[in-house]
Amino acid sequence: MQCILIVDSSPDAADALGQLCEARGHEVDYAYDAASALEAARRLRPDLLLLDPLLVDAKRLAEDLRREPLLRAMRIEPMARPLDLARLDALLGTRR
Repeated sequence: MQCILIVDSSPDAADALGQLCEARGHEVDYAYDAASALEAARRLRPDLLLLDPLLVDAKRLAEDLRREPLLRAMRIEPMARPLDLARLDALLGTRR
C-alpha cells in the first residue's frame, strides 16, 4: 500500500482518481491548490504525488517539493485528463 497525495483544482476529478487508487488498495489524501499541497506533502510524506499539470503553479509546486529534504524521494507524476488507466496501474504497481 502506498500513501498517495492527489493535487487537482477540480474536486470531482481528484475524487474520481482517488477512488481508483483506493480501489487498488492505496491510502489517498487530497489537495486542491499548490499551497495546501505543499503543507499536505510535508505532513503526510506521501510515496507518490499525482499532480494535475494544468494546476496553477504546478511547476513551482514541483520545484518547491524538490527543495524539501524529506520529500526528495517522493515521486511526482503528472496526471493529465483523460486518465490513462494503464499508466495509473503502472505507477501504482497494480495489474489489471
